[in-house]
Amino acid sequence: MLFGSSHDLVVQQTLFETQPTFRRLLQDCIDVTGPLSSGNTDDRALFAFQYALTRTLQSWGIQPAAVFGAGAGALAAACVAGLVEWKDAILLAGNSEAVHQIAFRSPSIPLVSAETGRTIEPGSTPGVGYWQGYRRRTSPVGIALDSLRARGCHVFLESCRGQVASAELRRESDLWLACADDRHPVWETLLDTVGALYVNGTSVDWKGFDEGYERSRVVLPTYPFERRRCWLDPSETRRFQGPLKNSSPGRCE
Repeated sequence: MLFGSSHDLVVQQTLFETQPTFRRLLQDCIDVTGPLSSGNTDDRALFAFQYALTRTLQSWGIQPAAVFGAGAGALAAACVAGLVEWKDAILLAGNSEAVHQIAFRSPSIPLVSAETGRTIEPGSTPGVGYWQGYRRRTSPVGIALDSLRARGCHVFLESCRGQVASAELRRESDLWLACADDRHPVWETLLDTVGALYVNGTSVDWKGFDEGYERSRVVLPTYPFERRRCWLDPSETRRFQGPLKNSSPGRCE
């Protein structure tokens, strides 16, 4: 999964209003940070959106095989990989100097470095400079994509369409999907993406997908189904016996 440096506010608002799991996760972040800015310059707002979106996908059974974040997306990638707790990631997003107060762990999901484009080795964590310069850094996206392909990744899911990889870095042999696309309605894009992942071998937890919504029983009619056969038997059909009398070619009477 790929994380960029901006987010779609329409997607955020729509999911907050219509998706219970996303709403709960985003509200958890708001409870820690206070009201989030509506602009893309607020790294806390960007992280909160990407974190809530990814955890929602995971509650649907969609688990990333590896993650990479460019620019401010590096925080969401690190959190999803298990390198840092979400509350600590928010702290970092608000103040990169807080890195000295945070205990990092070894990633539980392969994490591609936003600094080198290489997979971070198990048991190691990026240094202080990695976190203090994440937004100013130009991430080596091409190298990162090659690192992911070397791990067998050929289905790439972006948090927002076109946020990470430019057209020239994409290969026809790869499948590129997005959680958000400003050209289409929010749920249309998200459902199309879930469907594409499913038909390409990703397991989806449909019970988790439906979790959080209130359902009501519907009373069905009590009368029995009265079966009525409407099929025509071959013996009941009329066969064509030749041209009609008094008809000429090209005319229909």
